Amino acid sequence: MNQMMGCPNNRMRVIMLGDYGVGKTCLMNRYLFDQFDLYYRKFYVEFGNRTVDVFGVKVKLQIWDTFDQERLGWELFTAITKSYYRDVAGIVMVFDLTKKSSFDNIQYWLQQVHEHAGENVDIVLVGNKVDLAESRAIDHETASSLAQTIGAMYVECSAKTGANVNLVFTSLASKLVNRVPVQQEEPVRLQSGTLDEVPCYGKDTCSLF
Repeated sequence: MNQMMGCPNNRMRVIMLGDYGVGKTCLMNRYLFDQFDLYYRKFYVEFGNRTVDVFGVKVKLQIWDTFDQERLGWELFTAITKSYYRDVAGIVMVFDLTKKSSFDNIQYWLQQVHEHAGENVDIVLVGNKVDLAESRAIDHETASSLAQTIGAMYVECSAKTGANVNLVFTSLASKLVNRVPVQQEEPVRLQSGTLDEVPCYGKDTCSLF
């Protein structure tokens, strides 16, 4: 029997990973709000919720996004890292289809996942900016091969046009729903102890700092 059946507050914690500029925040905002804003200014760490129906089960995806190391600074980035990876069920690992270095750095992000989240997490590898076909630097076969090697799903999408954005998250939710124990809602605490819980600034989006 599905572990999540009959549980009204099913929650799955999903985090966004990838290099600066690959479109993580734009991707999250497109999925949560159907908006695209290149100049969106965010807090250091934010999350938003969206409930989806997977095989008849209502699941709340709690999607987290954070500034990158170079924007946060090493000390703050290190302080946030442990809390960011805590209790993670799924990872949206994003690279820019027009920027080869962002694809090459997927190995770095995989290392971070293994170090901080362990290996029992599901990953969807996402090639963003598929709308920029004339500038494409990574072909589908290369990215798909990497996804197979690391045991991940692979989706190409465009946060700008919205193409396949829903597929990114519904595919991940479908894989998660049959294996992830129910997560109970609770305050999110930083390991540094500087914050007791997440202050909310809107109905479905909350922020740290």
